[in-house]
Amino acid sequence: MTANLIKQHLDTTLHLDSCVAQWEGAKTLPLLFREFYSFYIADLLNTQLLIAMLNDGKEATPAAFEKHLAKLADFWRLPICIGMEKTTAYTRKRLMEKRIQFIVPGSQMYLPCLGVDLREHFASQKEKAAYLSPSAQMLLFYVFEQKRFSIKAVDAVKPLGLPHGSISRAFGELCSHGLCDRVGIRCNAEYRFEADLSAIWEKAFPLLRSPRLKTYWVSNLPAGINTFISGVDAIAEYTELATGSGSIARAVDAATCKRILTYPGVEVFPYLEPEAVALEAWRYNPGVLARNGVVDPRSLYLCFADDKDQRTQIELERMKTQW
Repeated sequence: MTANLIKQHLDTTLHLDSCVAQWEGAKTLPLLFREFYSFYIADLLNTQLLIAMLNDGKEATPAAFEKHLAKLADFWRLPICIGMEKTTAYTRKRLMEKRIQFIVPGSQMYLPCLGVDLREHFASQKEKAAYLSPSAQMLLFYVFEQKRFSIKAVDAVKPLGLPHGSISRAFGELCSHGLCDRVGIRCNAEYRFEADLSAIWEKAFPLLRSPRLKTYWVSNLPAGINTFISGVDAIAEYTELATGSGSIARAVDAATCKRILTYPGVEVFPYLEPEAVALEAWRYNPGVLARNGVVDPRSLYLCFADDKDQRTQIELERMKTQW
């Protein structure tokens, strides 16, 4: 049973078909080892790994694990790792500091001999968020816009203007919700999406939300700051809807919006004034996905998803058919 749990964790996490079996050589080990551990050999990635699985009711400190592994090296010359049903954050930290390899089936593994350090699935991890994070939503829409069905995290860093760590976490969210699959490990991992973008959209839709955080009515926009056409005017760019009259809507990320509101000469109105500009603060940078200065259609769709105007909803559905 334990061998199956180890194999399932290795295969699911590393996307391979490993072979895990009890180590017959364990019979020749000193009694101390046989009382403390059950031993398994895992054949994976052209490497034979000995897994010393801690038996039920047995505990050991990181220092004790270090001593045990040093002695086991006299009986097994290839890589060795400790196996545990559960562990603590402190023990994990100390084992990694000592470069002691370990695996917690269903939760975590740390195998430097294979270049693997996967800590995504602790037993204490929080429940999935109700919505995708702004970074994950923007990443998903970037995949839609570019029609990139196989992509590495590093390839999205520059286009999205986000740190590599943020991109990796965003991909992790998409994987956890079944929107893409991860193939490979670490820097070589690729994230693969279905070619049917409509199917992905329908699956993702309950996790998506309007990127628009808040709208401010301002007297004017300062020169030199890029803003992007939004609102009804943006819908008109993609459909046959008539251009809005009066105020215009422009979208920027939340940080830029905050900066604009403090500019000299920019007056913020408490309510709509004639010729005022509707300045929208977005959760992510609309310029990343914008088309010719107009916010992208998917983000725009979400901004108006709850709009009660029937004409607007008809045009939104028409816009949707052009994706």
